[in-house]
Amino acid sequence: MKRFTPTLLLLCCLALPAVAADKNLRTVAGFLVVSAPGGPVTVQTMEGFPLGKWDNNDQLFWKDAKPGDQIELFVPVKRSGRQHLAVTLTKAPDYGIVQFSLDGRKVGGRIDLWSPWVGLTPPVPLGVHDLQEGEHVLMVEIVGKNKESQGTRFGIDRITLRAAAPPVEVDPASPGEVDLWARLHDLGRLTELRQDESCRMFSSYDRTGGNNDGFGGTYSKLWIEDGNSVLAVMRDAGAIERIWFTHSTGRPGLLNYKKEHLKIYVDGRDEPALDVPLEDIFSGALARFPRPLVGEGQGGFYCYVPIAYRDGCKILVEGTGVRFFQITYRTFWTTPDVRSFTMDMSPQRKEALDAAVRLWSKPGEIDALGLANVEETVVDLNLEERESRRADLPKGSRMVRAILLEGTPEELKAAAKARIQIRWDGAKEPAVDLPAEFLFCQAQDAPPYRALLTGTNDAGWYNFLPMPYRQSAQVTVSTDKPIKAKLRILTGVTGGAIETWGYLHTAYNESVPTKPDVYHPFLDRKGTGHYVGTYLVTEGQTKEKLPLWLEGDERFTVDGRLAIHGTGSEDYFNCGWYALPGRLNGPGAQPLHGFPVYRLVGERNQASAFRWHLTDPVPYDSTIRAEIEHGADNRVPADYRSAAFYYEPAP
Repeated sequence: MKRFTPTLLLLCCLALPAVAADKNLRTVAGFLVVSAPGGPVTVQTMEGFPLGKWDNNDQLFWKDAKPGDQIELFVPVKRSGRQHLAVTLTKAPDYGIVQFSLDGRKVGGRIDLWSPWVGLTPPVPLGVHDLQEGEHVLMVEIVGKNKESQGTRFGIDRITLRAAAPPVEVDPASPGEVDLWARLHDLGRLTELRQDESCRMFSSYDRTGGNNDGFGGTYSKLWIEDGNSVLAVMRDAGAIERIWFTHSTGRPGLLNYKKEHLKIYVDGRDEPALDVPLEDIFSGALARFPRPLVGEGQGGFYCYVPIAYRDGCKILVEGTGVRFFQITYRTFWTTPDVRSFTMDMSPQRKEALDAAVRLWSKPGEIDALGLANVEETVVDLNLEERESRRADLPKGSRMVRAILLEGTPEELKAAAKARIQIRWDGAKEPAVDLPAEFLFCQAQDAPPYRALLTGTNDAGWYNFLPMPYRQSAQVTVSTDKPIKAKLRILTGVTGGAIETWGYLHTAYNESVPTKPDVYHPFLDRKGTGHYVGTYLVTEGQTKEKLPLWLEGDERFTVDGRLAIHGTGSEDYFNCGWYALPGRLNGPGAQPLHGFPVYRLVGERNQASAFRWHLTDPVPYDSTIRAEIEHGADNRVPADYRSAAFYYEPAP
């Protein structure tokens, strides 16, 4: 039977258990139909519907279903035990609302399969059940229709069973539990290679490639359950690392301004682990979600408090008024000791959270980094035209903890185009190779700002990205014109297993100007590592005198699979609603993101932005292509320059 996950449940239609064969079951699209008193069920070919990938390009189709009708499907269980039950369903403009029952008992909520477009849901979780080996019956009943729907049809693609994780309570002080929170405040953890993790994102992006990324809510829900919008569903062990919403319209407020609750269900449980008004997560009103790890800045609401789960997760928001959203999550492949989210905080969790709040509240302050045994290397950059200067950093296993370009504002402006290269452990080619204004995220004569990893402090420009090396490092600064400044580099000894470190690399790209239908690349690379940051500098002219290129979506394709698809350029940078007063209508910066420059200079718009993937780095095992559109149709001309920051195991 093709409809069951082969690794967990394998049964061939030609080798049914004898008790099932006695029922004289019919096979329809790979399903064994016990009974269908509500009308015939048929096989429908789905090749003509591009916004989904159906098993075998077909589905079981119940065309004439009406409220009150039922069908029963045979579910063979090969091995007794606790198992997750899920169904993958079709949604369409003429589909109904259904209720599932397993062996006569209702499971899951009322699933509304109406959608303005024909597509496929992810596996819809129907709970965790203790199932005995043998035959079981899954009943589907049509219980109504959405007021927008043109009918009450039904289509199902597959049924899956997978073993549930044992309900083990993890020690709050275990390494896995603390690690989720340590990454918020221990910047050195950003260097750790992440090949036992993946990073993915759910968002409201337009599946057709257009710009309807949330304006109408067309793609803003995976399905409707009990009148609520399901936004994301994950399996296995993982953690939600970033939640972003914007206003549902140009006015203040979220969704329909009715204090809709966000509910997060973990590990297949019937009761939510989190059930609070959505606004409260971002406002700092909850001790579990403190500022500045959460907040609202430049038109976008953001949350970086980790929400972990041991065995799957489902996220929904009350009602159907959801519009623009992004939810980024990590899946752990070899981490069994994840402790699932609760609103209560253990002492260890509270201590780590407090440490993160202290660090994030003091951006640009070296003392807040808590450095010890630091050695300082000072490079005098009193250079003439076409002159360069090299400095060797202290030998041994060390980590660069801060690079500072110091001088007066005029001296820094003059040094902005100087080229800074860093070589690790004797490598011939530099791993870091950027103009100074890109290494410190200061292009376009940015006004002073302070963020967690880059910005301007009292001495000058700073970069706090951790940069480990095992033996040696050399820094070279070269310039085409005379400059006068000082480069100060702080290195410290490091602990831990050095084999887990990655070396910092950068990639600089220009599209001057952009080309129609061609994405601007952030990073296009074969290798192994993880992506940790983007700095994007744009400039252009439109007749509306608006940076309309910011309508473009970002895309991350990882190991050949689309992992991240955004809803607009300013959304990727945790902002929203550019050109609206009180939102993205001027420069600003938060700890991990911001637009240091947003202005009109004569007839040309300038906009530069940064985002650091501190908690949500994007690992790749073989390839990564990170890129962004310029405009809703990828055709708005503008000048694009960018720097990508990533770690890899080779120097």
